Amino acid sequence: MKKLLPILLIAFALFTSEKAYAQIKALDKVEKKLYKGVKQISKRKKKNKKLEKTFDKLTGKKGSAKAVTSSDSTQNGVDIIVDHPAPVGQYKDVYTFVNGKKSIRFNNINPETDSVFWNEQTNTYYKIRKDIRVKRPGFKSVIWYPYWQGENFNNINLNLITDILFYSYNIDPYTGLPNEPQAISDWKKTALVDTANTFGIRSLLTATSYSQEGNTAFLLNPYAQETFIDSVVHTVMSKNGAGINIDFHPIPDKHYDAFTGFVLKLAAEMDKAGDLQLYLTVPANGDENFDVSDLNKYVDCFLIVNHPEDDYSYSNNQHISPPFPLHSGKGNVHSMNSALNFYANKGISPNKTIFNVYDYAMVWEMKNRKNFRGSFVEYSPFENMELNFPNRKREAVYDPEYASNYLLSGDKVYWFEDERSLKEKIDWAIDYNTGGLAFWSIVDKRVHEPFWRAISQNIAQDSVVAISPISSKPKFTYTMAHRIVKYEPVITIALMIVFFALIIGAALSLLDWRVQEQFFQKKLYRYVYIFIVLASVTTFFLLNDGIDNGMVALVIGIFLGGVAFFLIHGLTSSHRGKLP
Repeated sequence: MKKLLPILLIAFALFTSEKAYAQIKALDKVEKKLYKGVKQISKRKKKNKKLEKTFDKLTGKKGSAKAVTSSDSTQNGVDIIVDHPAPVGQYKDVYTFVNGKKSIRFNNINPETDSVFWNEQTNTYYKIRKDIRVKRPGFKSVIWYPYWQGENFNNINLNLITDILFYSYNIDPYTGLPNEPQAISDWKKTALVDTANTFGIRSLLTATSYSQEGNTAFLLNPYAQETFIDSVVHTVMSKNGAGINIDFHPIPDKHYDAFTGFVLKLAAEMDKAGDLQLYLTVPANGDENFDVSDLNKYVDCFLIVNHPEDDYSYSNNQHISPPFPLHSGKGNVHSMNSALNFYANKGISPNKTIFNVYDYAMVWEMKNRKNFRGSFVEYSPFENMELNFPNRKREAVYDPEYASNYLLSGDKVYWFEDERSLKEKIDWAIDYNTGGLAFWSIVDKRVHEPFWRAISQNIAQDSVVAISPISSKPKFTYTMAHRIVKYEPVITIALMIVFFALIIGAALSLLDWRVQEQFFQKKLYRYVYIFIVLASVTTFFLLNDGIDNGMVALVIGIFLGGVAFFLIHGLTSSHRGKLP
C-alpha cells in the first residue's frame, strides 16, 4: 500500500496537469477568438448581428447596440434594466461575468412594442419601435402605378415606398401630346400624388414610347419634342410631382444624337421649372444606340429593365429563363448582375441604378428538355399563379443562379417570384450599393402579399429614435465591476504583493526546525507539500515562453516534479526513521 500511494499520487498529478494544460490551451484559444471577434466588430463587417446592423444603418453611427429589457411602469416613466457592455480588453469576460445592471427610467416608452439600446461609443440611448417599419436610408423602394388602377392606392403601404412611377404619358410621336388623355386626366384628379407628398414619397410621371417607327418620327420632329416637353413639365408641376421618367424603347438606329439632344433639352426645361428629378429607363443588355455616359450628369437615376421578349419572340431555341434573372447562369442570359457591370463600365455609379422586378410570370414552351431550351409564349399575371397553382410552394423548383422559381406543367414552364427569390434580389441590391429596386405593379396587397412581405422584412427597418433618460440608478455589481476595471493596475499589484508575501513567508517559516517537525509529522502534510512542488514546477514550464511546444513543457514539468516527489518523500522518510 505504501508503494502504491506514490504511484497513485503521480497518476493524479499527471491527470490534473493534463487537465490544467488542456484548460490553459482552451483559454488561449478563447482569448484568440475574443480578439478576433473584437477586430471584426471594429471593422464593422456587413454581416454583423441584425440589431447592430439595424442600429448602424438607421443612425449612421459606429458602435454596438446593446439590448435592454423593460421592467416596471410608473406614473413618472418606465424603468428599464440596461445591460451595459464590458469594455473591450483582456479582462472582457471577467468584467462581463461580474457586471450587473443599470436601472434607467424613460418617458414615452411602451414595453409592449418598444425596446431600448445603448451605444457605447456615443453614450446615447435609442428607442426601437418594432411595430413600425420605415424606409431604408439611401435605398429607393419604387412601385409602378398604372393609371387604370384608379384610386386603389389605399392597398399600398406608403410607409415602405420612396418613389411612385405613374404610368403613363404615352406620347403621340407626331404631335407630342398624350395618346391616352384619360391617363393624364387621372394624374390630375388622383389623390395619389397629394397623399404621397404627405408621406415624403416622390411621384414621377412616366413618359412612354414603345414603337420604333414612332420613336423615329418623334426624334426627327423638333416641334413634337417641344410640345411634349412643355406639356409634360406643366402636367407634373400642376400636381407638385417630383419628376419625369423617360421610357423609350427601342431607340432607332442612327438616332443616338437625336435622342441625346432630346434628353438634354428636357433636362434643361426641368431645371428651369424647379427641383425636378429625371429618371431614364434603359435596357439590361445595353443595346440601345445611345451612350449613357453622355447623359450621366443630367440624369438622376437609371432605371434598368429587361426586354426578353425582344430576344425570344421569334426563336424556338432560346435558353428558358425568368424575366430578369439575378445572375446570367448557364444560359448566359442578360441579368441584373451583368447589367450592373455593364453600366459601371460606362461610368454609371451603382447608387444611380435602380433594377426592375416583375410581378408577372414568364411562360415558355419547352422544346428541348435536356438542354432546357424553348420558345417564349406570354406573360401571365401573378394572380393567375395563385389560381392555377395553389400548391406552387411545394412543387416549384428554385434556381439559385437566377434567384427565381419555375414550375413545369406539361410542356409549359412558368418562371415566377416568391419571398425567397425576392429576398435574394433585395440582399444583392443592398450589398452592391445599388440605388434600389422598382416593382411592377404590386398595387394589391392581397394578391402581391409575398412582395410586400419581402419589402417589409428585407428593405424596411425598425424605427429608431434617440431618447434621454429621466434618471439612472447603478446596481452594486455594476459599480463594483466598473471600479475593478478602473483601478485594475493598483488591484493587480496589490494582489501580487499579497501572493508573493504569502509564498515567501511560508518558505521562510520552513527554515525553523519546529515548523518542519510539525509540518512533516504526518504523511498527509508531506503529500500536500510534495504536490505543491510538483504543481509549481509543472506550471512554471507550461507558462515558460521559451518552450514553444506545450506538450514538451508538460512532460518536462511532470518529470522534474516526479523527481522532486521521490527526493522529498525519501529524505523525509529517512529523516523520520532516524528520529528516536
